[in-house]
Amino acid sequence: MDDARPDARLADAGLALATALVLAAVVAAGPREGTTGAALACCAGIGALLLLRRRAPVLVLVATVAAIFAYYIADLPPLGMVLPAAGALLSAAEQGRTRWAVGAAAVLLAVASYFRLAVPDPADAVSGYGYVTELALAAAAIALGAAIRLTRQARERTRRIEELTAERQARAAADRLQQERLRTARDLHDSIGHALAVASLHAGIATDALGDADPPAREALEQVRASTTQALAELRGTVRLLRGQAETGRTAGADPTAGADPASGAGPVAGAGPAAGAGPVAGAGPAGGAVGLAALDDLLADARGTGLEITVRTEGGIDRLPGGIDAAACRIIQESLTNILRHSGARRADIDLAARDGWLTLSIRDEGPADASGPSRTHLPTSAPTSAPTSPGDPWPAGAGIRGMRERAALHGGTLDAGPKGSGFAVHARIPLPRESS
Repeated sequence: MDDARPDARLADAGLALATALVLAAVVAAGPREGTTGAALACCAGIGALLLLRRRAPVLVLVATVAAIFAYYIADLPPLGMVLPAAGALLSAAEQGRTRWAVGAAAVLLAVASYFRLAVPDPADAVSGYGYVTELALAAAAIALGAAIRLTRQARERTRRIEELTAERQARAAADRLQQERLRTARDLHDSIGHALAVASLHAGIATDALGDADPPAREALEQVRASTTQALAELRGTVRLLRGQAETGRTAGADPTAGADPASGAGPVAGAGPAAGAGPVAGAGPAGGAVGLAALDDLLADARGTGLEITVRTEGGIDRLPGGIDAAACRIIQESLTNILRHSGARRADIDLAARDGWLTLSIRDEGPADASGPSRTHLPTSAPTSAPTSPGDPWPAGAGIRGMRERAALHGGTLDAGPKGSGFAVHARIPLPRESS
């Protein structure tokens, strides 16, 4: 609070002393004698009241007006009606009690005017100051107090604006850092994670195909699968750290990307999705690592190499999509196929892409695990999981991969839904297109 500050107390003491000295000088300069001691005591008392001006400005103002009336009732040397109250008027206006200050000034001026009009010799009743001087002094004191208050408020507002600006800039910097961390997490998960998952999957295929024919080669392949599984586990930890997840002990069932059988090479990281080109499995295209639907054939060929049948249907200007939306679409398809390979056990998947009516729609569906009587994906490792990992009460949890797909759609103003459909799983995304693209 202002009244607790040493410099504020010093200023109050200075104003009180100045008021007492000015009033004492007026008394000393007056023509009357014999009552100087009492008058000086009153001057000191009026000045001392100003020491409380910050804590109780209205009380000080009322007490000052009463002291002025008592002073003149005691027939002490004239001081004027407004001069003794100038400090109290200023203080009341400064503390936001302007109405009280105006009211007190009006009372003092009305009393002074009355005595000037009613008493034949006003010089003996009040003081010799002119009415205009009294009015000007009251107005100046109130105006100065209001100006001090407004200046202080403006300074406080400026300080607050600077604080808010600094906070907003800090939040913006933190948001930019968080967005960069999320982007890095998605890219790590989608590019490196996808590449490691597919490498581990194919190592499993090679191990099963080799059988017991070549023990050293089989051992080498098992080492490849173990190394990729460990790398996936470490990558998942890095992604979770970048995302700022506090729950380090999350169960495998809480994340469909975690909890695949380590022997399958499906590692603890989600079956990766989108990011910046990591070879054909990450969506690299003819442009030498560029990510987009132009690389879709390479991506599909890699998935079909595991025995998965994929049907693709397109509609509209798919080849004229803006770069960011094109990359997002490719990554969503990539992540969906990876999850099918790692978690579904399905033998067939359908992909529909359409760019019409100002929207890009993507739909990726699988038919669910093949039943025992039907044909199976012969190239899938025997240890591969046949369904997504589950946890009690949450059979289809959204892991890092699904969350990353949703974020990619949201970055372009779109939405993405993922969940079970029949015996399989479906991902559906809608992203608005710029007018020239639709």
